[in-house]
Amino acid sequence: MLAVYYGQSHYAKYDNSVCQWNRFVKDFCADEKSKCYINKLKVASILWKEVRDSTTIKKYTTELLKQYAYKINVYKK
Repeated sequence: MLAVYYGQSHYAKYDNSVCQWNRFVKDFCADEKSKCYINKLKVASILWKEVRDSTTIKKYTTELLKQYAYKINVYKK
């Protein structure tokens, strides 16, 4: 634990992209419009891939459901 304290170890160091993904999934699941999907995690991952690979801000918005409907409509209930 001292090595972590003194910055000599990278134990428990989180990658920023992991934090962004966690926030993205949390926001997606909290959105009322995401309730109509069977496999929420799969839909979130499809949307995240699009957002991650783009130059836009790495944040979930309801607009993503409309923008990528052609990719995620197969997962609707």
